[in-house]
Amino acid sequence: MSTSPPRRRRLLLALGALVLGLLIFLLVGSRDKPQQMAAPGPRRVAGGVVRIPEVAPAARPQAFDPRTLPELTDHEPKPVIDEIMVEKKEVCEGEENLVTVRAHTTNGTDTFLHYTIGSYAGAAVPVRSWLDHRGKTPAQYVQVFGRNNVAAYAEIPEFTVKKCKPNRAAYVTAHLRENTFGEFDFRAQVVDMGAKDNPDARPLKPVRYSWSFGDDTTEVTEVPVVTHSYENRAQDSMYSYFMVTVVVEGEGGEKVIGRMNHALMNPAFEDLAYKGIVVLFTSLNPRFAEVSEDGNVNQGVRIWHVRPEPVTIEKVTVKRYYVPAKETGEDEFSEEKGDVWKILGQNLIPAGPGLEIVAAENARAERNWLYVTYLLEGKSADGFPASGAFSVMMPTKLPTKDDHEPVTDPMLVARIVAAQRILGKQMISDYDLQRLEAEGRFENLKPHPADKIRNPAPPPTVPPPPSPPEGPMNTPEGPAPGEQPAPPVGPRATGLDPPRQAGPPVGRRADALAQGTRSGRRKGGVRRSLQRMRRLVRGCARKRRVPSAAAAPSTPRKRTRWPPRAARRR
Repeated sequence: MSTSPPRRRRLLLALGALVLGLLIFLLVGSRDKPQQMAAPGPRRVAGGVVRIPEVAPAARPQAFDPRTLPELTDHEPKPVIDEIMVEKKEVCEGEENLVTVRAHTTNGTDTFLHYTIGSYAGAAVPVRSWLDHRGKTPAQYVQVFGRNNVAAYAEIPEFTVKKCKPNRAAYVTAHLRENTFGEFDFRAQVVDMGAKDNPDARPLKPVRYSWSFGDDTTEVTEVPVVTHSYENRAQDSMYSYFMVTVVVEGEGGEKVIGRMNHALMNPAFEDLAYKGIVVLFTSLNPRFAEVSEDGNVNQGVRIWHVRPEPVTIEKVTVKRYYVPAKETGEDEFSEEKGDVWKILGQNLIPAGPGLEIVAAENARAERNWLYVTYLLEGKSADGFPASGAFSVMMPTKLPTKDDHEPVTDPMLVARIVAAQRILGKQMISDYDLQRLEAEGRFENLKPHPADKIRNPAPPPTVPPPPSPPEGPMNTPEGPAPGEQPAPPVGPRATGLDPPRQAGPPVGRRADALAQGTRSGRRKGGVRRSLQRMRRLVRGCARKRRVPSAAAAPSTPRKRTRWPPRAARRR
């Protein structure tokens, strides 16, 4: 039995519709299903390994786009302070009390918010308070700044400050390392407050420092100094705040906690928000260039940015700055267009860790150059212009046995010798000495008797002035009977008198010149200035004085009035 053509056509149409519906269902289901992404692991960059915390794909923040912001006006609305929280209701004098503030804006510009609590920057700041002479604590305020720096103010809620002192307090300070963008040295210092007034208190000998840097990273050291980098922080707001905490542990188990809010401004956000430019950051490795054995200055450079897509480099400008040559009249700098592929090896700066290159310059060039600057220009994937720069500096000339400035301080010589022994290198920089000093490596250091110190040459001495000859002219009684008096000298001397012989200086001026001190020269200049002023005053007084009694009026001077008395009557 055969099927008629209309019925076969209807069956084919139904089967096609079923297959099409099944395909649509599969496509829609696969699109709605979240894609599983591998969690990022450790990423190696210049200077070490940076661990990225695992974040779900839906929670990753979107790239900042300044085009979505409301238009900037001259009258921006002030931020709104939502809450000010105080950690403790009662504290002793000098004890930390964490103050936290929360705020928002009414026009959707919360990323521009930045805060100050008391005299420190941050949204959460440990505040220390003391009592004044009246037994009260001065009022402290919270300031919240929005876009265009419009500010809102509020007073910190009151808390009780008792007349007592904690035994000890730990203070944390930060110092930006030279030639770095976000690498800091943190130092912890323990100060005895109430313990110094307690004779039974035992001294604290720190043996361990536990650090927390506010970015989910920690470290434990045996010295009070630690180095941490914030170069890879997210720059999706005007400021980033990190609470740096250190726990100092002593030999007896005593612990002292110190905190510091570390506020960092984000130039990538600022330049993109106000100027529409993507910043290309650079970091140097090593921080200070060195001359290699082949005569080249090799400087490792890492170039990166904070955008989620690669940045294309379109132009590189190379500027060389030379030692000034006034005799030849040559320019002190030259500018040329560089080859992007030859300098960078590629024209893309990828997102994340960026690009690592080595910039090489000839240290034995014909002209003595000081430093070379590379200006990078390009464009991001979303159309924003990008720019950045890095420099290669000529290293300073190392001291030699025949060309050096000797160190004459015996204690400094001992520190340099100890630093050479501790660090295992011949050349010691000021930073090395400062770091070892902060670590306490020079506490019991004494000058070594074997250290040879070249003593400076003694200052030139001026022979004492010869004593004046004794005779009748130098006696207070005057010349002897039958002798002529000495000719007048000084202002009353005339051109007929014989010229006065200039003798050596005597008195305090001679002592000052003999010692060669600056104070003697200063005193002499002040003394001469005072003498000139006295002569000017005397001259003015003579001009005002009546020359003689004959020229003086015999009758008193008649005083006249204006207008006359008759005119006043009318």
